[in-house]
Amino acid sequence: MKHPGEAELALFAGGDLGVPARWSVGIHVARCERCRDEIAAYGSGTDWLRGRADEMIPSLNWGSLAAEMKANIRLGFDAGEVVSPVASKREPIGWRAAAALAAVTVVVVSGWYMYVPRYLSRTTADSGIVVAVRSEGVELKDGRNSMMLLHPVAKQASDVAVTMDAEGTAGARYVDEQSGQVTINNVYAE
Repeated sequence: MKHPGEAELALFAGGDLGVPARWSVGIHVARCERCRDEIAAYGSGTDWLRGRADEMIPSLNWGSLAAEMKANIRLGFDAGEVVSPVASKREPIGWRAAAALAAVTVVVVSGWYMYVPRYLSRTTADSGIVVAVRSEGVELKDGRNSMMLLHPVAKQASDVAVTMDAEGTAGARYVDEQSGQVTINNVYAE
């Protein structure tokens, strides 16, 4: 039979043992007389110490102890400021850091500007015709009149590839997943 250690028995006697360990030691103590006697000895020592606590521990004046601690803390803060005073002014960033920050900002803004999709439309100066590419299809507008060349319904607007060039040509391309049919629409404005 394996006996618990002295520390476990002392903690069990004082009621300070954790729940799982207290359970296993309690099962052992119920069957082992030697460990029960040892726990009783620890218990009597604890009772003796509790009876003599007033003699062994002097009474403390907690108010004066708290005031002394506050004074020591204030003294420590004052001494710390004398040794290394806190800088009241921040140093300005150097010109190199400012230039690097400006360069990074220019790169990020330029990348964002180039990435953002634009509403693709083109007006020809001669005729006043506006060619616009939308997710539904390609649209031609001439004043109040308009015409839209619709492409098959796509699951998403990203399924359609749209193009626009500087000469007024607009195009839309779509591949149907089920049939494999490719639809290409090109509109020219002159």
